[in-house]
Amino acid sequence: MSYTIYTTSAYILEKYETGEHDITLLLMTRDHGLLYVRATGVRKGTSKMRMHLHLWGQVQVSLVQGRIWRLTGVELLCAYPFTDIEYMTSILARLIHTVKRLHQGSYEGVHEYELVDMIMQTSGQVLEEDKEIFEIWAMIQILSVYGYWDDEKFSHKNPFDSASVFYIQGLRRELLVSINQALAATQLIDERE
Repeated sequence: MSYTIYTTSAYILEKYETGEHDITLLLMTRDHGLLYVRATGVRKGTSKMRMHLHLWGQVQVSLVQGRIWRLTGVELLCAYPFTDIEYMTSILARLIHTVKRLHQGSYEGVHEYELVDMIMQTSGQVLEEDKEIFEIWAMIQILSVYGYWDDEKFSHKNPFDSASVFYIQGLRRELLVSINQALAATQLIDERE
């Protein structure tokens, strides 16, 4: 029986230890969207792949689709230095949770990968005093990709820069109300979360 090997770029969004030597990864891939992937034997000391599996790292992966997706190869493209910054890791965890809830099994094409790519690339530039503004900006980006954001108050096309930070600070309360209304409209996220 032959298997097709798919090679694509991806971000490692979550890692779970499974079994004695395995890891299950949540990947946002360019070609297949959000995938859970089993990495067999990568926790062994002899595994060549384990050094490339950094949480929130950008990787080039080779995957085989079977009953579950399996990792057959990985190359680290970029490991972001902010992963040691506590405020940024907690923000990213909340953003990833939102992406997982809104994804709901439908593949939105390259837009999802580009969304995660933009958030990861931008997060390295965020100062601690701008962390809440960054989270608002990133939530607008997420809601826009999944079709739940109206650009009337703030365009999702605005980059995260000093002008956007200033604008979001001025409209912070209104934007938070709009974000909460959009999340409620999805009917996927409980307002108490």
